[in-house]
Amino acid sequence: MFQNLKNTLDAQNALPGIYMFKFIAPEDKQEEVIALFDPQDVTSRSSRNGRYVSLTAQVFMHSSQDVIDILAHAAKIPGVISL
Repeated sequence: MFQNLKNTLDAQNALPGIYMFKFIAPEDKQEEVIALFDPQDVTSRSSRNGRYVSLTAQVFMHSSQDVIDILAHAAKIPGVISL
């Protein structure tokens, strides 16, 4: 399912290294996304109406599979969009 993403990550990113994750989440789901990372690695910004939050995490990843594992977990959180 994620083979194309894995190929793209391997071709375009120097891993191991820092990888930037970006998500948009409903306000009530932001803690679930933050729980995927060390909270100090995550920055957030609320939308104008306060219903959504933009979350960015810059994290050291060892491999493209580590990135895919986090994206797969985030995909299971209702309403979360990975950018």
